[in-house]
Amino acid sequence: MLRRFRPVLMAGSILLVAFASSVDADLADNTAADVVMYRQLLMKSLDVHMAGIAALVENKIDYWGHARAHAEAIRGISRDMPVVFPHWTGPDAIETQALSSVWKDWQAFRSSSAELTQQAALLVEATGSIDRRVFQLQYQKVRETCDGCHSAFMKAD
Repeated sequence: MLRRFRPVLMAGSILLVAFASSVDADLADNTAADVVMYRQLLMKSLDVHMAGIAALVENKIDYWGHARAHAEAIRGISRDMPVVFPHWTGPDAIETQALSSVWKDWQAFRSSSAELTQQAALLVEATGSIDRRVFQLQYQKVRETCDGCHSAFMKAD
């Protein structure tokens, strides 16, 4: 049954990645509220893909057919992450979960984003491994990268 939906899931994932990657770097025509809402949606989608992978690596579900789609979505969304953090969408301008450190230490934020993209690319590669432990270990590296960025650049809940 799930095999029948695989092309649809892959197409949806590819569209999301393509959309996230094609966001115009000049967001000046958008309101700060719209940009913050959009980046929150991107973050939520990252969280959903991470949760899907977590279900696999924690053996809550044994359907590995989506592992690559989840990993590719994470890589694609992370690739242009700094684009959705224009300087006029910080906490001085609008209510946001992002800390001012995003903009005060822009290079560190860009570096964290690049690290996530690199780790996600390795996660995509790990989907081809016969040994699932390779994928599980790489998932942990992606998780640690996400957590590190959140601790430095996001308000604690």
